[in-house]
Amino acid sequence: MAAVLCRDARVSVADAARGARVVSAVMSLAMAASVNVAASVDEPLCDIRE
Repeated sequence: MAAVLCRDARVSVADAARGARVVSAVMSLAMAASVNVAASVDEPLCDIRE
């Protein structure tokens, strides 16, 4: 994910790594939420995209 963020010349390697960690954390929290316990993997991901 950090490599994709680095494609933009305005984004430094450190910022890309930090951004990738934030996105990963948000996705992990969203997928682990108790409201999503019965949901398939794709359902929380769709919610994140919205």
